[in-house]
Formats: sequence, structure tokens, C-alpha cells
Amino acid sequence: NYAISLRGRVRINSATFNTLYSTSSTYRAHHFIGLVAYTDPGTSGNVPVSTAAFGSGYILALQRYIVPGTTNSFATRLGIFARSSLHAANNNGARSPDYGLRTTCSGTYNLDTWYHIRFDIIPNSINQKTLKAYTSTDEGSSWVEVGSTTISTSDTSIWRSTGKMGIISAKHRYDFDVGAADKYQTADCYVDDFQVYYELVPGI
Repeated sequence: NYAISLRGRVRINSATFNTLYSTSSTYRAHHFIGLVAYTDPGTSGNVPVSTAAFGSGYILALQRYIVPGTTNSFATRLGIFARSSLHAANNNGARSPDYGLRTTCSGTYNLDTWYHIRFDIIPNSINQKTLKAYTSTDEGSSWVEVGSTTISTSDTSIWRSTGKMGIISAKHRYDFDVGAADKYQTADCYVDDFQVYYELVPGI
């Protein structure tokens, strides 16, 4: 069993929204750029979450989204997510930017700004992992922990022992249906200096 550390610089540029959004919709417009581990697409009659939201697995993402209950109030956050690789077709809840959110990281995050982030996945036992988020302002010489959560690995719809790791993003995020038209937003998402570190944890 390995401890994994994913690192990179992420940025979301200012977005263009083509319309206001319904306060009653369960679909919430959002775009994102982040780091993902143990991701795996769904099968067996279900559809991958990535077709409706932003993927599965353990995710640390910089995210721009519409605040629930508002039509034009937007926020930017860094969050730790654990998202299922399977959901029933037409599961609107999986389209929400809050789906799978385990921790909203401390700190203030803005558009048009680079953030150096680090995502550690640490096995505590055969059945449990700790997910930790860090940021750095000095080229990675030092890191400040901004979020942490512990998660069971018994839910194999989220965690896959053979799952992949890498970068996950979307600059076009479809929102909800209004009549025959999908409402959408666009933004440019960037990543740089992506790195992967891993270390064997004895006895697990």
C-alpha cells in the first residue's frame, strides 16, 4: 500500500456565463481544475459521474461555482472530494458542485490567480485513508495544511485499487435544462508543474 502525493499549480481564469440560473435547479454550474487519484469509470448499466459532473475518485479541486439558492452569486473554493464512479442515469444530485464534497479548505481563492497545491493520500490501515490538502507560496519549499478528511476504502465505487491518478478539469460545465436549451458557462483552466510522489507504507 502506497502513500501518494500529487502536486501542481492550478488556475481558473475569469468565466463568461451566458444567463442567470434557476434557484430551484439541482444542477449547479461549476468549473474546476484539480488533482485526482484512484479514479475509474463506471460500468454495468450506470454512467460515469464524469459525464455529468467532474469525475470520480479522490479529488482536490479548485472550483468556481454558483452559490446554492442564488441566481448570480458565485464563489471560488479549494475542496477535497470523494466521488463515486457510478450513479444511476439522470441522477441530478451528481451534477451538483457539492456532490462528494468532504472538506472545504481554509483560505481565500480567486480567479486569475495561480495556486500551488498538494494532495496527499495516506493509508492508515487496510480499510482507511487520510486525504490532506496543502498550499505553498514559496515554490514548494514549505507547505501549509488547509484541509484534511479521513475516509473508508470499503466503498469500492469511490476507491479502486487499480485506479488511475492525474489531472482533472473542465472549462465547459453544462448546467440545467430550461425549455430546449442547456445553459452553460465557459472558463479557461490551467495546470503546471504536475508532480507525483509515492512511498511504500510497510505493514499495510
